[in-house]
Parts: sequence; structure tokens; C-alpha cells
Amino acid sequence: MSGHNPFTLPVTDPVLIFAIVLLAIMAIPVLFRKTNIPSIVGMIVFGIIVGPHAFHILHESQVMELFGKVGLLYIMFLAGLEIEFIEFRKNSRTSIFFGLLSFLIPYGLGYGASVYFLGFDFVAASLVGILLSSNTLIAFPLASSLGLAKTPAVTTAVSGTVIADTLVLVFLAFLTTMLNGEGEGGFISFIISFSIFSFAVFFLLPKLSAWFFRHITLDGTTQYLFVFTMLFVSAFTAELAGAEPIIGAFFAGLALNRLIPHSSTLMNRIDFVGNSLFIPFFLISVGMLIRLDIFLSGYMLLIYAVALLVLGIGGKWIAAYITKLIFKITKNEMQTIFGLTSARAAATLAVVLVGMRYGVISEDIFNATIILIMVSSLFSSWHTQRYGKRLAIDESRKEPEANTTLSQRILVPIANPATVKKLLDLAIMMHNPKSAEPIYSLAVVKDDHEARKHLAAIKPILEEMRRHAAASGVSLEGFNRLDANIPEAIVKTSIEINASTLILGWSGRDADLSRIFGYMFEAILKASYNQVIISNLPQPLETTDVLLVLVPRNATVEHGFDRWANTLMQLAKEMSASLVFYAEENDYAILRKRFKQFGIQLKDKSLGYNTDAYFEQHFQSKQKLFVLINARQQSLSYNLHHWNLTYKIPQLLPDENVLMIYPEQADLFISTP
Repeated sequence: MSGHNPFTLPVTDPVLIFAIVLLAIMAIPVLFRKTNIPSIVGMIVFGIIVGPHAFHILHESQVMELFGKVGLLYIMFLAGLEIEFIEFRKNSRTSIFFGLLSFLIPYGLGYGASVYFLGFDFVAASLVGILLSSNTLIAFPLASSLGLAKTPAVTTAVSGTVIADTLVLVFLAFLTTMLNGEGEGGFISFIISFSIFSFAVFFLLPKLSAWFFRHITLDGTTQYLFVFTMLFVSAFTAELAGAEPIIGAFFAGLALNRLIPHSSTLMNRIDFVGNSLFIPFFLISVGMLIRLDIFLSGYMLLIYAVALLVLGIGGKWIAAYITKLIFKITKNEMQTIFGLTSARAAATLAVVLVGMRYGVISEDIFNATIILIMVSSLFSSWHTQRYGKRLAIDESRKEPEANTTLSQRILVPIANPATVKKLLDLAIMMHNPKSAEPIYSLAVVKDDHEARKHLAAIKPILEEMRRHAAASGVSLEGFNRLDANIPEAIVKTSIEINASTLILGWSGRDADLSRIFGYMFEAILKASYNQVIISNLPQPLETTDVLLVLVPRNATVEHGFDRWANTLMQLAKEMSASLVFYAEENDYAILRKRFKQFGIQLKDKSLGYNTDAYFEQHFQSKQKLFVLINARQQSLSYNLHHWNLTYKIPQLLPDENVLMIYPEQADLFISTP
């Protein structure tokens, strides 16, 4: 039977197209590993070589178009998810200022040059101006791989890009209504529809997602598919509202940011799929757009191309430089911001295609824009790699904020298979992402005639814990112990590994609470000097909106204060949740000063150490995590009334997430280097 030869060029067989692209995605990072050229440059160059304007090995097929669009949306979605809101709040003025400059300066340069040198009218000159103002975060995955995604510089670049691109797309909608003859009515209609879309994404999507994560039993695959679906629903809804899908993707990332902790298994899956498949497809598809033959189209094209490059890239540099002068950022921060925001792709192409469609932009300008996309994409990747490495070194050399780098070694004793994943998720959220230290788990089996059977039953639980931790990018080291005395075995292990924190769980039942506190818990507290955290977590942690922290008098002057303050800071950052403290004035003043060092601003006035107010159901619309800072007997902050609250938790806070933190003590505790 005769049929189409799959080896004829260009390749049209979807399976072979996919195989060729996957081979390139796998091989290019390996080939470029020993060079100073970023692998994303290799992806773009590969796209040029195999594309329809060079050797024409691959055609602009539906496969490439689909995966390319998905990759672009994925980049914007990841940019929204990666934004550290604490860092953004600290640098919001810088981000907004840079975003406005990043739009206005290239626009002004492009508009002025088009009017005074080319004689363009308002609409044509404005189209040239906004195509220079837009940019695409092609180099964001590179910055993320250098560990810079949450730094002030990258946060400024990402936020600035969104501000600039949003202004570009709003202006484009206005110009399109003028070209269509719709006048002000069409533009007002766009503003209304875009406002409705924004409300739906930022108000309804988080509520729907929180409900989904809370009330529907999910495995990892279902969670990922839900998030992936919301990404595309948001992108399509943005398109319906008259905006570009990339804005919808970024807004979806921002809306889901708080519900997807950066160290979670789900975030690890999102990163893995995007960086290993969709984003490389997008970079290759960008390369396939680039036409090498247009360099031979005449000197006017080259003049236009040089002008666009100088005005476009120069405008972004001026914006970054002025930001550096005003906000006193470092040279490497400024250059990284400039590198990230100098690339053009999707939004630029959308603008120039509108101009071509309405006949207000010539073919020479269109081809010059393609050269701008090619050169700026390659330049952005190279420049971000160069200065991003320098910035990463600068970040690693920064003086650590006071006591934020305490040694950390977390031990999670396991008993109940039903709660083990939640305990591990809590440990992962508390784990310092910059630490190479594993999380430790401990299974204690009573040394009796059934010990062998119990050990066999524990083994699959430990394996499941290892897989769960690995999916979050955290290693887990497990221990088994045979011992007749379970609390003693836990304490001995914590001393042997020099654990800084013990995380224990209870089911929330009165009888269970009494048994644990009457025997196991108090025995562990008396014999150990670690920070001990008792948790009851009936609700998903990632949906937490606010941490309500009850602090007894003098808890801020005890030895373990820095440890539990760091723990709360890390949890608040991971959950993107706010912190509310119930503490006396003196303690609250110390807390405000301490958390300001973390970049977290607390309210000016203390709510006071008021247990009645604490246990009342404030913040009704928010998911709460109740945190009680307690104390061992004989410590400075020990208070019998506060200690007894522990036993009343099941009645006072039914079905609520609760952590009880017993700070570490100075005696016998030796910090590891």
C-alpha cells in the first residue's frame, strides 16, 4: 500500500515533528552546557534553522502553533505564580515606576521618530510606539533557573512587564476602535468588559479554587489538571474581553499565587512540565518566525531595523537606568531588569499584525519588526545570563537578615498514616528553600513480638513520604527505631541528628489529645530542648489566608524567639498569608521590629493579649491558621492559664487548623553550623 513518505521535507507527520522537537529540547542544553551561551538562545537558533525561512525542515503546523501558544501562556502564568508578594510590597514603588517608564520612554521615542522622520499620522506612529513599548519575558525561565525568581530585581522586571504590556494592549484596543471607526463607544465597551474579566479572575477564581482544594479529595494529577484548566479558561476569557490571552494567563498566575505554595508538590509539577516541554516549544516557535532572507531586502529595511533596535532596546535601557538612579538599585540589578525586559515577541507581533491588517504599517516596517524580535530575543537571553549570574553571586553574598539563617533540621515522627502527608507538607513549607538539609522522618515501632509485622507496615508509608517529598524538590531521610518507650526514642533520635524542630500531629479528638498530652507529649517536652510543634490540620494548608498568633507575655525575650519567628515568616511567605498577633504592647513592639526585618509590616497597634478575642471567629470569610505560642514550665513566658488553653483546643476550635509551638530552650541545644 502506497502512502505519504514521512521523510519528505517539510515534515508534516505530527509524531515525527514531536520527536524532532523533543530531541532538540533534550540535546541543546547538553550541547550548550560548556559554553557561555544560554540554552534558550540555542532553542531560538534551532527554530531559525529548521523553520520555513531557512532549511524548512519543520513547517508552521498546528502542532507547533498550539504548543508555541501554550508555552507563551505558561511563561506568563509562571511569572504570576513566582511573584513573591512580600517582595512586591517592599518594591511596589520601584515596580510601578519602572513599568510606567518602560512603556512611556520607548513609546515616546518610537512616536517621535515616526512623526518627525517618517511623517506618520497619529495612529501609525502610535502603533510603532507601542510595539517598541511591549516586551516578552523570554529570559524569565533563565532567571528562575539561577534562583532569582523571587529577588527584587526580577519582581520589578516581571511587574514592569505586566504594567507595560497591559498599557500596550489597552492602547492597542483604543487604536483598533479608531481604525474600525467605532469611536469612543468601542473603547468604553472594551474597558467595561476588561473590568468584568479582571473582577472574575481576581475575586471569583481564588474563591472557586480554594473551595475546590478544600472540599474535593484530590490527587496530584487532578490538582495539576485543575490549575492547567484555570490557566486556559482565564486566557480565553481575556480574549473574549478584547485583551490578549497572555494577560489572562498572568492574571491567573497572580490569582492562584497564594493557593500554590512555592515549595509545594503542585508547584514543582507546574515548573517541571513548563520548563521541560511547553516553554522550549515556544522558544523554538519564535525562531521559526524569523526570516533570514529579509536581510537582503534592501537598505531601507536595514535602516528601519537598526532604528527599531536602537529605539526599542535603548528605551528599555533608559527606563532601567533612571530606575537605578532614583531607587539606588545596584548595577547588576539594573542590568538584569534591562535584560529581562528587552526581548520582543508575542505582544509586539500582535501590534504589527494589526498595523499590517489595516494598511497603516508598511511591509518594510513589518520585516524590520521581525528582525527586532530575533535580535532582541537573542540579546535578552545573553544579557540576562551574563548579569543574572553576577546578580546571583551578589545575592549569595548579601549579609543575611538578622538570624534568618538559623540552622534548620526538621524531624517528623510518624504514627498515623492518615495525617503523615499533612505533617510532611507542613515540614516542606517550613523548610528553608536555600538549605540542602533533608527533612527527617522517624517511625518508632514498639519492641515486642509483633515488631516485624509493624516494621513491614511502616515501610510503604516511608516510601510514599519519600515520593511526596521528592515531588516537592526536597529530600527525605527516614529512620526506623525499635524501642519500648516511644517518647524516649523520639527524643534520642532528635539529639542524635541535632534536630532543631520536632513536628508532631494529633487528630483533634478529646481522648486522643488527653492521651498524647498526658503521656507522650509532656514526656517529649520535658526531655527535649528542641522547638516542638503540635499540629491539627483538618483543612488544606495552602488555602490559608491569615495566621492568628497568640503570644504570651515575655515570649519575645526567650531563647527560642528567633526560631519561631522564622518559622512563622516562612509559613506566611509560602502561603502568601497575612499575620495577626495577639500580644501585649512590649512584645508586639519587638514583633513589629523583628518582622520588619523580614519585609513584613504588622499593624501599628497591638490587639493585646486577649484570649476571648483570639478564639472568637474573626475574619469569617478567610481560611485561618490558629497558632499558639506556648512555653515549657520554668521558662520566662510560662503561664498556667495559657498552658491550659492547650487542652481546650478541640472544644474552642473545632475543625480549624491549629499549630501549638513550644519554643526551643537554650539548655543542651547546640546549633549545627
